Amino acid sequence: MSELSFGVHVVPRGPEHGRDLLLRMEDTEFDTAWLIEPGERQLDPWVTLGAMANETEEVELGMLIADMSVRDPAHLARFATTVDQLSGGRFILGLGEEQPSRLPRLPEQVSVVDQLLRESGESVQQPRPPLLVAGNDEHSIAAAVSHGDTWNAWIDQADSELAYSRVTECVALLEKALDKSERSGNTLARSLLMLPGATDPWSSDSAIPVIVEQYRTLGFTEFIFSPPRVDQMREFLRIGTGVLSSLRD
Repeated sequence: MSELSFGVHVVPRGPEHGRDLLLRMEDTEFDTAWLIEPGERQLDPWVTLGAMANETEEVELGMLIADMSVRDPAHLARFATTVDQLSGGRFILGLGEEQPSRLPRLPEQVSVVDQLLRESGESVQQPRPPLLVAGNDEHSIAAAVSHGDTWNAWIDQADSELAYSRVTECVALLEKALDKSERSGNTLARSLLMLPGATDPWSSDSAIPVIVEQYRTLGFTEFIFSPPRVDQMREFLRIGTGVLSSLRD
């Protein structure tokens, strides 16, 4: 059975916003702190990742997503290598496309980034930092199957039955793409991002276990949650220690 992994989106909107959450994550069983690009009123995510690398020792750092319509492949590869070096090999690069009209180009762009990272030989993690490809559409799934270590699906729907149905459809697309590629599904991890608007993971101690139990049936082993509000920090710390520990037992 694949090991479970848990992450949290950290959304810095000022010098101290998100920093407290990040440092507290070091004392929990959450594995990865994720940033997103682009973001309104958000500090530059790549500069922030460099600062996060200096502030932390154990938690992994990830970009989910680096928007291919904002950065060209060469810059993305260079940024990823830099953060991997600064963090001592704790970086995960998540790629995706925000603009639907550009989705058909995503597999080719991901291929270029993959090749650039492998050819540079400068990252701590070899042959390159882990590559995650995010998206519920066939183009993103094709890019993940061809070049990714992880495929990430997302949920923004509070109706749990509807959300599960939609993700099930995405998994069917993934299975079809895997069959065509002859790639073993065991070599491509499945990650689930719970966006704001989905079930609040901090509402109770049972929220995350219910999500994990439901989506593990579809092969998901990584779960990424929206950040807690300031008034939910107590719940975040309790869940990040006791609840996650019980899920891993």
